[in-house]
Amino acid sequence: MGQSGLGNYKLLAQLAMSLCLIPHSNAVAERVFSLINKNLTAQRKSMKKDTTLDNMIVKCADLPIDFEPEAELLKNAKRATRLSLIQAAESE
Repeated sequence: MGQSGLGNYKLLAQLAMSLCLIPHSNAVAERVFSLINKNLTAQRKSMKKDTTLDNMIVKCADLPIDFEPEAELLKNAKRATRLSLIQAAESE
């Protein structure tokens, strides 16, 4: 077999490998969109994009069931919630 024949098969092999990279379904994308829609409730629509992204990362993370957040994290979360509620009440 001549050199040109090997070139053709090499090109065909590259094409076949490229085709293997194409996803056969969009199920993963649909799951992500579904998770986003469940996450963006009416109360959360005003969240910053960074906060929404952080929330999605936490939801997608495989945290153990017995996950216990640090006291400082809980303190900061409660403070942020309290401030948010105060701001919402003042704006009404």
